[in-house]
Amino acid sequence: MRMNVTTRDIDGTSVVRVQGRLDTATAPSLEATCSELIASGATRIVIEVAQLEYLSSAGIRVVLASAKRMQAGGGRLTVCGAQGIVLETLQLSGIPEIIPVCPTLDDALDEA
Repeated sequence: MRMNVTTRDIDGTSVVRVQGRLDTATAPSLEATCSELIASGATRIVIEVAQLEYLSSAGIRVVLASAKRMQAGGGRLTVCGAQGIVLETLQLSGIPEIIPVCPTLDDALDEA
């Protein structure tokens, strides 16, 4: 599986589940999804990465750019469910210093 992106709403929070590999080839799909949510007025986005197998610098750029757009509009973006190599990649890139990274979806929803 390359990557699958699905969205759902949980109590006013847009949850974006990303599965597979988030790399140069697939990052535009996540970027388009986040852009659509932001354009539609979403104020809270959680990117759930529990089933993400790989995260490249292109994926990190999409997450950071989306978080900056959310913050500029008074919203918030959170990442949750990272484990293994994906969590390590997030930590090495300094993402937890910039945006919240929560262990579970429930924790991310409680951040609201």
